[in-house]
Amino acid sequence: MLELLLRFRKNPVAFTADVKSAFLQIELDLRDREFTRFFWTDNLNNNPYVLNFTRVLFGLRPSPYLLAATLKHHFKKYKEQYPHTFDLLNSSIYVDDFICGRNDVPDALRTTLECCKYSVTRACCCANGELIQNNLICYGSKKVSKQNSLKLVPPILNHRLRF
Repeated sequence: MLELLLRFRKNPVAFTADVKSAFLQIELDLRDREFTRFFWTDNLNNNPYVLNFTRVLFGLRPSPYLLAATLKHHFKKYKEQYPHTFDLLNSSIYVDDFICGRNDVPDALRTTLECCKYSVTRACCCANGELIQNNLICYGSKKVSKQNSLKLVPPILNHRLRF
């Protein structure tokens, strides 16, 4: 994580993305569901019955590994089409967050738009440049308010940077 933040710091144009409901997007194999059994009852007067989770649970020990393996599997699909972005995503991911940066706006814009084309990154993206932020809105990302923009490393970033 420290290496990721240090690399992020050195770029003047910053952008982040969060995979929305990342763990819940991964379905458990039928054989693995028996390990996620739990008791449930609709009424305290009735006997409980057994249910199984069908999705990866946030908080279980193997969950971060399953998420990382799933994301890397999806990234490999686009390795030929977007090699530059593929390398960046593989080195700039922390659990379900992408923490990236670029030296200039055109490169950052290209990278963010390519990231939006990855099906797994269609979530919440934000950037410290208005040109990039406005283009991200076209791909379904939310406009980030001045109060909420890039609070990842507050002393370093200035969300009002003009390009």
